[in-house]
Amino acid sequence: MKNTAFRITSLTLSLALAFGLSGCGGSSSSAASGSGAASSSASSQAAQESLDFSAGLDDNGRWEGITALDYVTLPENYAAYPLPAEVTQVDEEVIQSTLDTLPYNYATTEQITDRAVEDGDQVNIDYVGSIDGVEFEGGSTGGSGTTVTAGSSNYIDDFLTQIIGHTPGETFNVEVTFPDPYENNPDLAGKDAVFVTTINYIEETNVPELTDEFVAENLGDVYEGAQTVDDVRAAITEQTIRNQIINYFKSEDGFMAQCTFSEELPEAVVQYQSDLCVEYFRQAAASNGMDFASFISLYFDGITTEDELLDLQEDAILTGARQTLMLQAIAEAQDITISDEDVSSYMSEEMGVPDLTQYEATYGMPYLKNFVLNNKMLEFLADNAVRA
Repeated sequence: MKNTAFRITSLTLSLALAFGLSGCGGSSSSAASGSGAASSSASSQAAQESLDFSAGLDDNGRWEGITALDYVTLPENYAAYPLPAEVTQVDEEVIQSTLDTLPYNYATTEQITDRAVEDGDQVNIDYVGSIDGVEFEGGSTGGSGTTVTAGSSNYIDDFLTQIIGHTPGETFNVEVTFPDPYENNPDLAGKDAVFVTTINYIEETNVPELTDEFVAENLGDVYEGAQTVDDVRAAITEQTIRNQIINYFKSEDGFMAQCTFSEELPEAVVQYQSDLCVEYFRQAAASNGMDFASFISLYFDGITTEDELLDLQEDAILTGARQTLMLQAIAEAQDITISDEDVSSYMSEEMGVPDLTQYEATYGMPYLKNFVLNNKMLEFLADNAVRA
């Protein structure tokens, strides 16, 4: 019934943990030169089958046997780095847009049954489809109801236009013709069908107005004791600036460009980033119910092998290697280490994960410490940066 298209699903917290800060992704237009510095098919195949996320990390979450300061020269003023003016500037239209969308998080839905369906309404319906009087597989809601948009083209033919004007509680026939060809079920292609359809109710969404009273009642805990709309605006503005600062410090074109990296990076760190890249796309493929080769072929327009993927992602992999070494170098320079308690506190307060049992079993404590260390070092840089 519904028109569907391939899309990449949102990845969960576990993937956010697994692929760190710089990530692995992008489009085929980001292809690297193909020198192969990040490629190793045999090792990546092993990562796909069983990746040890804590491999190569010591008990402190640092790269085992590697002194990052041997590979990274930090700016002398890194601990009080003067930010470019544009990093702390905000787009007021973006801030206003964020404010405008806030009340939608507190919207309520009402079931309307005393008026006819209008174009654009969200409508809950049931239907049973048949061809020549015989019901066909997949042509019924089974009485469980489904919500559709009246007048939209999400269903075949003009199905959702025909429900306009009908009233909740009413049952009627919707007559349509399946397209030809019809990839979802070729046996139905070009055939006329009748759907006995019932309007259950119309869904109306009520969005509250963003007022000082609304803020005091709903947003004080979210925005540091905010009591007025102006308080929320100020908090969103500061959050936006903070995010821009963090992004600047982890950007290859930002703070990282002010660091000097050795031409030859530790092979173990580069290989690890390669393995993470393969794992990222392996899990993304699984999230979409696809095999690895088919997924990357669709995502990158034709590539099918790990070697091709790693050649394409070489720049991102090397950026990830430089980034993790840079953040460890800052930890070394500041003599900062991460304890088990630091991990528990950070994961609970910042990531909403009070119980580490599952994550420690999947990633190991060294990886979790590395994840927290990286984020703590970004926070250190942001906290101590000099704003223009």
